[in-house]
Formats: sequence, C-alpha cells, structure tokens
Amino acid sequence: MKRATLLVVDDEEKTRRILELNLRASYRLFLAENGAAALSILREEQIDIVLTDLRMPDVDGTMILQEVRRSEHPIPVIVMTAFGTIENAVALMKEGAFDYILKPINLDQLDLALRRAEQHVQVIRENEQLRSQLRSIEGVTTIVTASPVMQDLLKSLNQAAVTQFTVLIEGETGTGKELIARAVHELSPRAAKAFVPVNCAAIPRELLESELFGSERGAFTGATARRIGRFEQAHGGSLFLDEIGELPLDLQVKLLRSLEEQAIVRVGGTEHIQLDLRIIAATNRKLRAEVEAGRFRDDLFYRLNVVRLQIPPLRERPEDIPLLAQHFLLKHRDGVGKNMKGFEPSALTYLKSLSWPGNVRELENAVVRSMVSARGEYVLVDDLPADLHVPSGDDLGPLPSTYKEFLSRKKALKDAYLLKFQRAFLIEGLRKNRWNVSKTARALEMDRRMLQNMMKQLGLKEPEQSQST
Repeated sequence: MKRATLLVVDDEEKTRRILELNLRASYRLFLAENGAAALSILREEQIDIVLTDLRMPDVDGTMILQEVRRSEHPIPVIVMTAFGTIENAVALMKEGAFDYILKPINLDQLDLALRRAEQHVQVIRENEQLRSQLRSIEGVTTIVTASPVMQDLLKSLNQAAVTQFTVLIEGETGTGKELIARAVHELSPRAAKAFVPVNCAAIPRELLESELFGSERGAFTGATARRIGRFEQAHGGSLFLDEIGELPLDLQVKLLRSLEEQAIVRVGGTEHIQLDLRIIAATNRKLRAEVEAGRFRDDLFYRLNVVRLQIPPLRERPEDIPLLAQHFLLKHRDGVGKNMKGFEPSALTYLKSLSWPGNVRELENAVVRSMVSARGEYVLVDDLPADLHVPSGDDLGPLPSTYKEFLSRKKALKDAYLLKFQRAFLIEGLRKNRWNVSKTARALEMDRRMLQNMMKQLGLKEPEQSQST
C-alpha cells in the first residue's frame, strides 16, 4: 500500500511540532493550525486519515467530523482529547469518529490507532477497486471474471456465438454452465428469439420425451390436448439441454435423429415438424469417458462436440473469488436489507484458501449467509459461515499444476491459518476469563487497547449465552 496521506489538526504549535517530527517519516503529512485551515485542506487535497484536536476555537473537531461525513469518500477521523472531554469523544465515535486518543499523547497508542485507520483505508480502497473492476468488465456483462483462463474462454465464447454450430459446455456443478449458455445465445444472431432451458436430470424419465418433443392428444393416458415441446418453443432461438449426460440411451437416439434432420415428431404423432434452432448442451460429466463406458452414444457426442467450452472450477481461478464475492454482495444487499460495502481483506484471504466443491454457486450462498450474519458495513472472517473451513490433509483439493499457482495457494493458506490461529488464541483467553477484557489482557500480558482493537478487527464479541450468565 502506498503511504497514506494524514491531516493533523491542532491549534497548539508544540503539539503539531511533536506530531510532525514523529509522523513525517511514515505519512504524507499535512498540518493545520486551526479547523478553518483543515477544512480548506480537505477540500483541496485527497486526505486518507484525519487526526484532529477536539477543542479548538471557531471550527472544532466536531465540525471537522461533520464535514468529513458529508464528503463523497469516507475518511477515518481520530480525535485527540483531554481527559475531561472523554465523554465528548465517545459521543463523537457514536457519530462516526474512527477512534480517540487521550492527551498528553502516548505515541505507541497513537501509532496503533493510525495503523488501524490505515487498514481501514486499505479495506475501502480494495473494495472500491473491486467495484471499479466490476464496472469495467467488457463483453459479456453477466460473467464476472479476472482470470486469464476465463478470459480465454470468453474469447472462444464470443467467436462461437456468431456461428450456427452446436456448443457443448463442460464444467463441474455450480461453475455457471447456464450463464455461459445464455451468453452464447445473447451474443448470437438468435438473441431476439427464445432461449429455452431444459434440465435433463430434473425431469422424470417417463415425461422427458414429451417434454422435449411434445405430444399429440391421446398419445398416452392424460394427454387430453396437443402439447408443444421445448424443441418447438425454441424455434428460431436456442435450446439449452443442461446435464445432457443424464439423457437415457433411447432418447439419445431420438435426439440425434432430430439434430441430423432438423425436425421432430411429437409423441403419438407422425408429422415431421421442421425447426430452425441452435442446440447448446452442458454436462458436469466428462462425456468422452461416458462414451468409453457405454453410457453415452459416440455418434451423438461427436454431433454435440463441435464447439466445446470447458469452464474451470473456482479452485483453479482464485483471482476470481474477490471479484465474485463483491459482485454477489452488491447483487444481494437490497434483498438482505443491509447497505453493505464489501469485505475485510482477511475475509477475502480466507475465502481464497478454500477448495469450493460447489464452485460459484457455493460461493454465492456463502456470501449471502455472511451478509445476514454481518454486524457492520464490511464482512469479517467471523461473519463467514461456520461450515466453511480452511482445507487440511486430503481436503486441499487438486494440487497446483505450476509453481506460480503453488506460491499463490501457499500464501492464501498461510494467511488463513494465521488468522485462524489468532482467533483461537484470543477466544481461548477470553473464554477463560469469562469475556472480561481487562482480566484477559492482564492474563495474556498484553495492552488492553490492543486486545480491544484485535477483537474489533476479528469481529469477536461475547457470546449471548455468556452475556446472560
């Protein structure tokens, strides 16, 4: 992270001089001798953090905080106050101040408060960057990715979409096969016509044939009227056959004939109905292996496998996880009823360390559950669902295929384990001392404010059952 820009506001020259000497090496520093000068600097410069005295003539710390809160970009404000005005400082924190420091200033405590403010600024910047990336994605607007592998897939998708060829999409459950199929349709000359999806695995075998091809009146018991099937519904557009690997062998024969003749015959009928449509098929199975096992017809496979799009699982593209998580947070925040802004970096590191067997669908579910649990504007590690876990042993997922991927996974796992270790350390100490922060700090031989700050960063709060005892 680049050096943060710090505005120091104090009407005492001696205090400004001491702060300048101690802070100029770490921050890009602006000094203001009164509140009016501070407001002028805030309007002209991009300030990251404000450190202001509370009591000043004319324009005081309260007015500076109010001005900052009206600005477009949130800035953490740390208030310096004498012992006699602590209540005022606490009231300001309720109004949005980031922290307060007692005068005379303890430089170690000030350093800790400023570092926390820097982390807060980093969170804001990273989440703004994620939102900016989401806005700048070009091409298929419904597909969110920063992965080079996925970018290559989207190029292939764009090239395939303008043709009339059959498209076969392969990918694990939850990778977004229907999203890719819809993109193929929307980028094709057939976009103005219907996109008709059929989940071959979700329709009972005895109903699947009439669902696909339609049926005539009296074709079977209960067929009291002619039924138009999905093939006819997709005339002029695209028919999406999801989980085509589940299609029974006898229906595979009929599907192959329909593809070759570009025509169907309804169940119980004799008329050949000519159709103009494009087939997009998808499967979570490896169809070539299914052919070798005798569960899928080789002639149908070759008919479908004209253009093949393979979607990589989420664990092979961890760079997409922060972008997707932010996308889902913005997508669902109105439904959750919370105006949330993003994720703490540690929460994103934790998410990137997981193997995601359910892929993008599982990630979206985890984001929504985290938003429901979150108590602030940003999702913390503690807000993530309890059944998400850092992988261990044989649960590490597929091994990296390159050294670069290994280093990326190694860092993510290390950061996630360290975070888990830190949380376990604090929770155990707090539990032993019945969540009394002062007693815990003494028992752990650490500064009380430091413990409070670490608890806040990790979202640790006393369990309800402990509060009631």
